[in-house]
Amino acid sequence: MTELERARYRKIIEALLTNPSNEAAFQEAGISHAKGYALLRNPEFMDELRLVANHTYDATMNRLSGAAGKAFEVLLQCMDSKNDNVRARAVLGYFTLMSNPKLTHNDAEIQELREAIQMFTETVKRLPPSVRQAFKETMDAVQGNRKSTS
Repeated sequence: MTELERARYRKIIEALLTNPSNEAAFQEAGISHAKGYALLRNPEFMDELRLVANHTYDATMNRLSGAAGKAFEVLLQCMDSKNDNVRARAVLGYFTLMSNPKLTHNDAEIQELREAIQMFTETVKRLPPSVRQAFKETMDAVQGNRKSTS
């Protein structure tokens, strides 16, 4: 494949990866539908498309993983806050995140969840009565929303 072909392919590939349909991508790339569908049957083009798509996916997942890691670190810092409200909200956020049934958990994560529940229980017990009541009302509202969406 020549550099000119590769550059043309990259323009079409970028359009395919950023548009909701092949037709929109072909239009953005300035090629006919016939040429576009011919390319989609071309093994060399498809290899290049897969390569770029895989690199794009990997880069995106790495950025998301990094962002999730940073967000998790902030959540853990909030759990150590001296402010009861901040600490309670952080523990609730962590508890909600870790108890999401759509996530898969390994044994270490399950143990971490158990520890978080224990810490959550201890934190709630130490909250002033007014904060504990507000927290209970929030939990009741969350439970009510979960039941109504189930």
